[in-house]
Amino acid sequence: MNRRKIALSLLLALFMVLAVYYRPISLADSVGRENDILVTWIPLVQDAELGSTLQDPIQYELKAGSKETEALLEILDRYSYRNSLVTLLSEGAIEGSHAGGILHIYGREGLSTGGTGEILVGSRVCRIGLAGDRMNLMLIEDVLTLLEG
Repeated sequence: MNRRKIALSLLLALFMVLAVYYRPISLADSVGRENDILVTWIPLVQDAELGSTLQDPIQYELKAGSKETEALLEILDRYSYRNSLVTLLSEGAIEGSHAGGILHIYGREGLSTGGTGEILVGSRVCRIGLAGDRMNLMLIEDVLTLLEG
């Protein structure tokens, strides 16, 4: 009976640790609500000979408390990221773009993504959504629509 209680206690403790590690975290909380925010969009152009090439970045500087910053934070509040096994094993870099470019959002903590489903939060590689890139592509589209509109 004691072994069974110990095993159940260990299993419950493991479950609690995993639940905390894999919990969703708001992108707005990572960027910070009291900071100026710099958003950079770097378009990629496909070249038959060179492959993907980076174009000149487009930057948007948003002051803390401005309407644009509040609108961006509302968008970021709709999206969250999760730590994953890759977070533990990665070297802090992501590759590729399914969105035609790379989006960087700098606030308290930097966010970088190319729409592949992975997002670099500070130096940690995390996931947006549970699988695939759909949520990540929607995030990029929402941010660019706000800033270009």
